[in-house]
Amino acid sequence: YHMISIIVTAWEDPKSTRKCISLFLKEKIKEDFEILVACPDEQTKKIILNFKRRYPKIVKYYHQPREMPKNELMNKLMRKSKGRIIVFTDGNKFIEKNAVKEILKAFRDKNVGCAGGHVIPLNNKNTIFGYWAHLLTYGANKARLKWSRGRKFVEFSANLLAIRNNVIKDMPLDTAEDSIIPYLFYKKNYKLVYVEAAKIKVKYPTNIRDW
Repeated sequence: YHMISIIVTAWEDPKSTRKCISLFLKEKIKEDFEILVACPDEQTKKIILNFKRRYPKIVKYYHQPREMPKNELMNKLMRKSKGRIIVFTDGNKFIEKNAVKEILKAFRDKNVGCAGGHVIPLNNKNTIFGYWAHLLTYGANKARLKWSRGRKFVEFSANLLAIRNNVIKDMPLDTAEDSIIPYLFYKKNYKLVYVEAAKIKVKYPTNIRDW
């Protein structure tokens, strides 16, 4: 059954979540797709339910208990998803046009289990924090391109991550999802592919406390 599942984990950010979901709805996805969105707060929930009313066949809302670890939430949403491919992101990240189309291309190869997108900072390069964000993401992009070509293990960013469904069941709760998901596929001899053309915009911290 050809379907794509998009999982969005949102947290107390109604404005960004609205923009995030809108961008996915604008994507030209050739297959049927569903967007599963989870959040713990009422304000963001209102935004999601508004989309659900307008797109009842596509948008689904799930309540996230505040104390639930993110990996546990992702395990729960994976079990509920119907797609052959699952695309993960967060409510405060914004895909660029055709990001879904580009990342799905990787899965034409049956041996590919996991694909990662290209993170672009929204921050101003002329501030110290913005400079760090651009420097780190530039380095990560170069490294991922190199490793991906060499068929090595690649650690992707959870900001835009896609996997073949029904291969991994439960990921451990005590590790970062962006390092453990690619590793679980790598261990099962699946290929990991970095997709530079699948771009997502991310706002990095602008002060020491957030950092």
